[in-house]
This record gives sequence, structure tokens and C-alpha cells, in this order.
Amino acid sequence: MFSLQRKVKTSISVVMLACLLCAGYAAAEDKDKPQPPIKRGAEQVVSIFDENAEEFEETTYTPPTDIEEKLESLKLPENERKYLSDKYSGLITNSTFSTLKQTQYGPEGTIKLIFDIKKGWDSPNKKGETREERAKSLARAFIEEEPGLFGVFDIGELKEIKVTTDKGYGGIHTHIVYHRYINNMELMGWQLVITIGADETVGGVLGNILAPTPALYQAASKRTIGKGKIFKIIRDDLKASSEPGISVAVSKATKEAVVDPPYVIWNVEAKSYKYAKGGIFDWQWEYKIDPFTEEIIQKRKKP
Repeated sequence: MFSLQRKVKTSISVVMLACLLCAGYAAAEDKDKPQPPIKRGAEQVVSIFDENAEEFEETTYTPPTDIEEKLESLKLPENERKYLSDKYSGLITNSTFSTLKQTQYGPEGTIKLIFDIKKGWDSPNKKGETREERAKSLARAFIEEEPGLFGVFDIGELKEIKVTTDKGYGGIHTHIVYHRYINNMELMGWQLVITIGADETVGGVLGNILAPTPALYQAASKRTIGKGKIFKIIRDDLKASSEPGISVAVSKATKEAVVDPPYVIWNVEAKSYKYAKGGIFDWQWEYKIDPFTEEIIQKRKKP
């Protein structure tokens, strides 16, 4: 059964890492209250696809034949804290935080590294004509320097999701956010933020690291149900559980990789709606669907 605790994506903001470099950070929870059905006036409800879309999706992806060996090679240092302080003289050890634990297939947990101003990590292989190009080059070099810490055997699996700059101590800081993808499906929950300081060295790292298994890579190579089948599953479910006369639209559908079975899910946002005098009344829904068995793993009414 799909684990909701492992599925929850730990989002690490660029702003958070910038604050860490100066004075710490704080988290806040959004406590929005559930709302009744929304009256939309004369707005048109459009579905991004319907039952005429493809019912199945094929893939040409093949995992590496030695995927188990590659993942098992991702080892944390025996004494992580000593290893880091010995290797990186500019690391502020009392600001370093790690819950990383070794699993059979690599590290899993969170990590925070903060370097002293003008004592950050640098690489002679840093390239680029612009500050941003050099920052990206240095960040990727640091990830390749520490495969055991970040659990990455192929940096090609990482994508730069966001690059931002702000004015911090000493000048401009660049923040690069990475997410991990397996067969073009985001590994939900895995995120790494690297900050390049004003002196163009690595100034900080904040990561939420997950350990994908060989079973996940195998699942990513299988045929799944497609958007046409997804639409029919949601349409039939909502019509069976709602009052007569409703229509159904799908507003978003993303296939994602997760670390627990079934390893791949369809994450879908949909709405049920009904035309009435004066406009449209609608209800927002979130679905998680097993792309192999067609089972609805989770259904949630959005506030």
C-alpha cells in the first residue's frame, strides 16, 4: 500500500537557505479552512483531456543493467561529522545538521551545510562566462564530489528547477534548486538547494534526500494506464458518489515516482461541477491512482 508519509514532498525554499546563511529560519503552516462549493458565474470549465485520450502509455526507458550495484555503492562516511569537518575547513560545524541514515540503496534523510564567509568550497573545474553559469557549474561539481551524501550516481537525473539571486552578506548570492527525475518522472520528496556565495564558492547546502530502490527503476520502465483511462476512472468515481447532473473535468495530471510501492503514481487534480441558475458550482478534488492496477489510492476533497 502506498505510504502517505513517504509520499509527502518536503519542500525546501530558496528563501529558507538564504536566511540560514544569515540568521536562521522559521517554518509556518497554512491553516486555510475548508470552503463550500464555489459559485463561478459564467466561467467555462475545460478538461485538459477526456475519454478519447490514450488509454495506455508505453515507454522506451530501460534501467541500467547494474542499477542495484550503482545504488548500493552510495555509502555515507562512517563518521559523517568528522569526515565533513576534516575535508572542508570552512564548514561551520555547529551549524551543520544531518539526519542522514544509510539504507541498502543509499542515504536517506535531511542535510544542512553552512560554510564560513570566504571559506566555501571551490573547484578548479568551474566554468562559465557569467556568474550564473559558473554557479551552476560549481553546484554540479559539488554534487559529483559527494555522491554518498546526496545519493546520486548519475547527475543527469537532476534538473535545475529554479535559479534565483539575492543580496546577502558580501554581495550577490545565487540559489540553485534541484529535483530528481527517473524516466522523466519527478522523484517526489527529493530536493537539493545549493547556494553559491558572493565570492563564488559553495556557501550552503540544504537537502531532503531519498533512496530509490531497484524496484522503483523497474516500475519506471513499465507500461502504465494513460490519460484516457484516468479520465474514465475519475469520471465514474465522481458520478457514482455525487448528486445527479454533475460533470467532470481534469485540470492536471502528472505521473510521479515515489519511494514506496507502487513506485509510480498518477497525481491528478479534477473538479466536479454543475450548471445552475447564475453560474457554475464546482468542487475540487485530488486523486492518486495506481498506474498499473487502476486502483484509487487516495481521494481528497480540496478546501
